[in-house]
Amino acid sequence: MTEIGRLGASKPVRLLVQAGLIKYTDRVLDYGCGRGGDVRWLRAKEFPWAYGYDPWVEFGASEMPEGPFDVVYLNYVVGTLSLLASRLDAIGHGFAEVKPEGLLVVTSRTCGAIRREARLRKWEKWGDGYLTRRRTFQKGHNQVDLRDLMSKLHGAKEIPTKLGSGGFSISVVQKTWA
Repeated sequence: MTEIGRLGASKPVRLLVQAGLIKYTDRVLDYGCGRGGDVRWLRAKEFPWAYGYDPWVEFGASEMPEGPFDVVYLNYVVGTLSLLASRLDAIGHGFAEVKPEGLLVVTSRTCGAIRREARLRKWEKWGDGYLTRRRTFQKGHNQVDLRDLMSKLHGAKEIPTKLGSGGFSISVVQKTWA
């Protein structure tokens, strides 16, 4: 459980909307939505088909909405999972909710952004990432790292994007089979 409280939408979600990867007519799932800030922002911007799911019951979105979805995004989710198998599982479960020709979007803070924050806040090195003072896990992923994680998906075609910047990476794939 690492979701932070924020006002408004995250930068990656705002960029996805600006780039037209999330459209008003899309059924959208924020997989790992935390407290649902991005979903609230999307609905306030008149994206009526925005839904959230997070396995942490405490966040209040632990019931998976009925799919499939045009766009499923895992925003900063893989960087909070301490095991590679858990990262791959989350990506696979998210991809399972994508309809044919739909998009799966995975974002992560970059390795450099995590390293800088770890030094500044004196986080403890743990596995391939860090434990924060709150004992939550954080790991950075650059664009190549995200592509590698998503390359394990069968029936996925990479959609090149240059949206990641300012401390985060974005990778997008399209589902090519039913």
